[in-house]
Amino acid sequence: MKEYKRDLSEILAYSGLRQLQPSIRLRPFIQCCWQIKSTLPMASPSTELLHPDGGLGMILNFGDALAYEDKAISSDCFMDGIHTKTRRFTMAGHIDAIGIRFNPGGASHFFSVPLAEINNSTLNLSELALDQLTESCQEEKETNPSGDILGFVDGLLLGMLTEPRRADLAAHALMKKIRASEGRVLISNMTEDAGKSYRQLERLFKRYVGMTPKKYARIVRVRNARYQLKNKSTQSCTEIGALSGFYDQAHFIREFQSIIGLSPMGYLNFKRH
Repeated sequence: MKEYKRDLSEILAYSGLRQLQPSIRLRPFIQCCWQIKSTLPMASPSTELLHPDGGLGMILNFGDALAYEDKAISSDCFMDGIHTKTRRFTMAGHIDAIGIRFNPGGASHFFSVPLAEINNSTLNLSELALDQLTESCQEEKETNPSGDILGFVDGLLLGMLTEPRRADLAAHALMKKIRASEGRVLISNMTEDAGKSYRQLERLFKRYVGMTPKKYARIVRVRNARYQLKNKSTQSCTEIGALSGFYDQAHFIREFQSIIGLSPMGYLNFKRH
């Protein structure tokens, strides 16, 4: 998910964002680890759009409260679950936060909870029995404030990594096919290749990725269209919709708006301003 890393770097460049590429063993499961240490004016808080990509995040916050959709998150350390719609993320005041961004399905290699149970939600890490992780990071920051906290987090994650479950392999293979087709693969055709019924495959996929294969394919299609819109030169919105696998313009607008919260033209205008 190089696009996510580039988005994060572009969006939060002003905030002092620092990113770390995970260790080689972690890269199939984790997009990046990041840290922000900055002070932003309270009078004019920074609000950015966070677009869904099928992954989820973990945030350890040691500064002022962060907010999603203008609602402050009371937990200092929380899991930001798999979201299916774009959200507004707001920062202001003293910012001191560490984040881990997991690839779609990647978090299932670290936590036993089925990912569908943290869909469109934020949970305190203590609810997921991850107190030891947060306490270790807090202790490291206190005892070694100038040290490489992201390298420390990387080491903790290596210790938590588990081998993939056999049942996850079919879901992972389907996820790769959906991504390779940019969301245009016909899901019903994949059941024969996997040797499982659609219901079986859907159940495995929901546990592994946190949503149904069809919903994930929609997110991938819209994400692809969004990147084409953002980088478009001569293509019209109609052409971009067709190239992204939407069968007509009305379908493209409806699907795009249901996830991004803006029409394709509204998104273009937002990016211009």
